Amino acid sequence: MATRLVSRDGSAPRPPQLVPWSSMCLDFGQRKLFYRSARKFIGAIMAIFRGDMFGLYFANTGLAQRQLQRTEAVPRYTGRPPPAGKIAIIMKISVVICTYNRAASLARTLNSFKEMRGLDNNSWELILVDNNSNDITRIIVEKFQQDLANIKYVFAEKPGLSQARNCGLKCASGEIISFADDDVIFDQYWLANLQRAFQEYQPCCVGGKILPIWEIPKPRWLVQELYGILALLDLGDKPLLLTYPGIFGANFAVRAEMFYRYGEFDTNLGRIPGRLFAGEDTDFFSRLLKGGEKILYHPDVVVHHCISRGRISRQYFRRWKFDVGLSTAVRLGDAGDRTMGGVPYYTIKTLLLNACLYCWSLLRLSPQRFVHELQIIHDLSLIKQRIRRSSASHRIPSGAARGEDRAADPASR
Repeated sequence: MATRLVSRDGSAPRPPQLVPWSSMCLDFGQRKLFYRSARKFIGAIMAIFRGDMFGLYFANTGLAQRQLQRTEAVPRYTGRPPPAGKIAIIMKISVVICTYNRAASLARTLNSFKEMRGLDNNSWELILVDNNSNDITRIIVEKFQQDLANIKYVFAEKPGLSQARNCGLKCASGEIISFADDDVIFDQYWLANLQRAFQEYQPCCVGGKILPIWEIPKPRWLVQELYGILALLDLGDKPLLLTYPGIFGANFAVRAEMFYRYGEFDTNLGRIPGRLFAGEDTDFFSRLLKGGEKILYHPDVVVHHCISRGRISRQYFRRWKFDVGLSTAVRLGDAGDRTMGGVPYYTIKTLLLNACLYCWSLLRLSPQRFVHELQIIHDLSLIKQRIRRSSASHRIPSGAARGEDRAADPASR
């Protein structure tokens, strides 16, 4: 007698459903992603030694014009206006913008500056430092000089951001000297709120919010811990006195007298053509804090940083971390006695810790794995440079050594 299968409710059973192949291969896909990430990490150290892997300069191209059209239509955060009657600029403020082969981006920055409130007097000046560009930068500046008479054009032949900023310092005549990048958009009350911050809190240095305008949608791997690489900053909506150098060079201002007390920007640090070096601003902020000066973060001093397509890539972040590791090794100077081969012990500890965290996040397929990978690249770059500097300092030329021996031997005199 044949048996008839029925379901619990007495109805005929449903025909068997085909299981999708993708669900059967889920574990295989995870393993594939794991091995792919591992291969990328192993190849990352070699990838940073390649040539120019990305384009950063969009001047005189159709891509630059399309980028301008996209970013101009993006709604932007507007800083709170100052109290009534305080929009006019009282203190003399010098705004220094250094640029290198970014004519299209510079035009967008200058256009936002022209639309700023409180520019109806002569208590400000805008200094454009051309760091030996070979595009139409000078033509762009001359065009805006027709509308804004207080714009100065300065040509800095020596390459490097620190060289350009120091050149701008020598040409500035204001009580306050502020710095901004050539790819930012100023808030309409930026200058007035900057003046108000100096008047109300009497700091020696003021930094503000740096908010993003993305050219392309932000990828999932770009977590908030990596925003600092793109010079993005948001410490909240209340003014803060900082005890660490926590502001960025894309939006800060300093009393001019501070440069006489603590010196200019270190020319051994800072970006140069072909290298993403950094740290010249952090080094200067550290000198201010060591001297007991006040650094203020003010949320209403707002600029918007335009993040181009070329910077939203893993290769850019890896290259940035590697180059910053080199410049950090220079900035450390003499690390003291707690070193091994010139490498500080804490760098070795952080390298081992991030290696363990990377392996753990790789197993969990966490987006944080790229954060730990970048820190490993930074530490390896720093260690490499420190060992190279240590071996160079201990290497004595043979002629110099014979000269010292001869000077120490009385019989040789």
